[in-house]
Amino acid sequence: MLLGAATFGVLLIHANSNAMRQWLWKDTVDVIGHYQTLTTGELVLFSTGVVLAIFIICNLIDQLRIATLEKWFFRWYDNKLSAKADALIARIKQ
Repeated sequence: MLLGAATFGVLLIHANSNAMRQWLWKDTVDVIGHYQTLTTGELVLFSTGVVLAIFIICNLIDQLRIATLEKWFFRWYDNKLSAKADALIARIKQ
């Protein structure tokens, strides 16, 4: 379950838009340039390393989001929702 959640977070971060794909794969990693210049063995190692690095970095970003924004947001949301639910239940009981 933890790997699935991490993978989904990584997908949302790195494949969110065409601008992100352009910046990441063409500008930063330069996949096409490396494909044309590396041997097959080097290309396999490079590709594996890049994929792992992107997965790890995006996973760290997602974990940081969970530890900060998500906890704050759900605490706020739960407080708002529970107050409205309590008020609704109190009205129904009358």
